Amino acid sequence: MRIPENSIIYLDANFLVTYFIPAKKEKDKIYNKKAQKIFAYLMMKKCDICLSPLVFDEFWNGVKKEAGVKRIRNRFRYWVNKFVQKFGIRGLKDSGIEYYAHYEIYSQLEKYTEKLLSLPQIKLIQFVRAIDGIQQALKNIKQYQMKPRDAFHLSLMQDLKIPFVASFDPKFIRIPSESGIRCISKI
Repeated sequence: MRIPENSIIYLDANFLVTYFIPAKKEKDKIYNKKAQKIFAYLMMKKCDICLSPLVFDEFWNGVKKEAGVKRIRNRFRYWVNKFVQKFGIRGLKDSGIEYYAHYEIYSQLEKYTEKLLSLPQIKLIQFVRAIDGIQQALKNIKQYQMKPRDAFHLSLMQDLKIPFVASFDPKFIRIPSESGIRCISKI
């Protein structure tokens, strides 16, 4: 997809996680390279890149998730949990795993956030009219079968008439053109 110069683009959190976090799996390396190409293309085209506080919240949680398991407290519970999940059964409430807390990966969060905020093309955005944005998000849940967070992202783009979103999320890739948003997932 070709993007006109000086376009306005909304970056989804999964795009940022894919861009910043080095891929561990081979299939994820493909997305990492795609994200890097797309980001470089947007910079070259002098696009305004829009982010919302909601994007940062999801991005920070994505970084935490990618940090992985801090330690396994109980190997038996851990392996039982992995085994039952293979069959689509919800795992044990206490799976014997301890994950990193946000404060434990603070230096990573700070580094990525500062890197983003230092770019002159980055624009932080919010709803023009919050009530209208909330009502539109509710409509998006029904119309596009979205989860509330995704519906809020879409509503924000609609409210500010942002025509493009960079994302690898299937929900954004499948959004029909009637929404006024086109998804960039490859260049």
